[in-house]
Amino acid sequence: MQMNDMILISVDDHIAEPPSCFDGVPAALRDKAPRIINKDGVDAWVYEDRVMPNFALSAVCGRPLGEYGFEPTGYHQKRKSAYDPVARLEDMAADGAFAAVNYSTVVGATGAIFLEARDENLGGFDPATKKKGEPVTSAEVQRMFAGAL
Repeated sequence: MQMNDMILISVDDHIAEPPSCFDGVPAALRDKAPRIINKDGVDAWVYEDRVMPNFALSAVCGRPLGEYGFEPTGYHQKRKSAYDPVARLEDMAADGAFAAVNYSTVVGATGAIFLEARDENLGGFDPATKKKGEPVTSAEVQRMFAGAL
């Protein structure tokens, strides 16, 4: 086998959800969807009562190791391929990567943020309210694994 016969698949890529990620949420739920805010040049996601800064370390592609950090940052400080799918494919092609496994930032790798939602209609349920031995419903299982599908 020659080097050019190999297919490179990156299996630990981290991305930042684009600011428009939840624009397609149905109108009835739009006010409950995660949304981006900007204060003094710092972007943060807001979902329910949580404010989650957009950490630079979530998507450091193209940055020298010395610039890695946890400081909140704006999208304008990130490489476009950290959040834009078209730019991501261009960078993957430049790297010679055929495919990548991407881990999200705000919703978590498995969509965990929605599992923790206070509103069950948004995907969450509280296991503390389950009675001992009470089965988990199929709807709850679907919500638990929705992010992984």
